[in-house]
Amino acid sequence: MQGRDVSSVGSERMLDRHEVDSSILSRPTNHLIFMVFKYYVYVLYSKEQGRYYTGSSADPQKRVLSHNDPRNKGWTRRYAPWELIYTQEFDNKTDALIKEKWLKSGIGREFIQKYRSSRH
Repeated sequence: MQGRDVSSVGSERMLDRHEVDSSILSRPTNHLIFMVFKYYVYVLYSKEQGRYYTGSSADPQKRVLSHNDPRNKGWTRRYAPWELIYTQEFDNKTDALIKEKWLKSGIGREFIQKYRSSRH
């Protein structure tokens, strides 16, 4: 797909008509097609250390692998291995970040602890 015009708006990506299969379009148009990507809030738990980690990502499963990777140089390395205990899907990054901030609050931490204890 050479010559494509791709713009990024938050977690949404706008594709120009050249990226759409030509059989779909009967004649040239200047309309943009929006592709919506899901975004997730996730909570990890380190059973060995009794620690929680809350984050957001378009691919929480990939993030768990990243957090558990021995080459990880971040804060989460100290408390590995991590287990994914909670995810919630959102239509956009803004809403996911709002929920992530809430989960990091006192009420949110209580919610996650109760959620975890109710599942085990």
